[in-house]
Amino acid sequence: MIDMERVIACEVNYPRGFSNVVETEYGLLYHNLENPLSHDSNHAVVLRLDVDVAEVVNDIMAFYQVRGLAPRLYTAYRPGEMEKLGPALAAMGFRFIEDPMRLFVQERDSTIRPAPEVAVRRARSLDKGILALVNSERDEPWSVGVLERQVSRKAFHLYVVYVRDQAVSMASVNLMDGLSEVCDVVTHFRHRGKGYARALMAGVVGEYARISANPLYLWASNPTAIRIYEEAGFVEQTCALRNWSAYLPQEGATQDGETT
Repeated sequence: MIDMERVIACEVNYPRGFSNVVETEYGLLYHNLENPLSHDSNHAVVLRLDVDVAEVVNDIMAFYQVRGLAPRLYTAYRPGEMEKLGPALAAMGFRFIEDPMRLFVQERDSTIRPAPEVAVRRARSLDKGILALVNSERDEPWSVGVLERQVSRKAFHLYVVYVRDQAVSMASVNLMDGLSEVCDVVTHFRHRGKGYARALMAGVVGEYARISANPLYLWASNPTAIRIYEEAGFVEQTCALRNWSAYLPQEGATQDGETT
């Protein structure tokens, strides 16, 4: 059984690898003016609920607005946080997003047998092929910005599937305190259905077993992706965590959003 308190700690602190943070008496204020479109890089997390929540919301709004950023909060996975924070956020015009992600932990041997001509390699910089893969469905400067900050870190491993030297699928593994998380799973839309995502996950699981004994986890909701993760040995966990975020709409702005 995975340590859920450790999962929560990893989720809350994950942006430290690609964003700046101000620690306050009530929580964390992540910000990165070089990547203003990235939600993961620019949001607050309220860690204490025994505070004046209206004052906290006003402080968060002021912090981001003075920097030209959209005020945004992510869950800290604390019991009762929505009941305490929700009314104060709603009163200031914040909108809420629920993210029904499911938690999986790698607990079994992978049953995937990828084709021998498929190469899975660790990338230590973002070349043109990787950038084309990230932007294959639409331009995602926020995702590129996060990856640029991450890829040079020792604890961050970016794995890419190459077919005839073309990047067709990728995923990252971030080694954290006692746990590691799989993120950034992308397969080029023109190369889906060819087994490359399976080869990717088999390669990630195999390589990870050689570098760390930490439990390896990920979040997922797409049924097709979940089937691949299960073939790679990931097992769904009982998880009562409520994953939500809230943002203050900005005039003339869109809410395309990003996942990193």
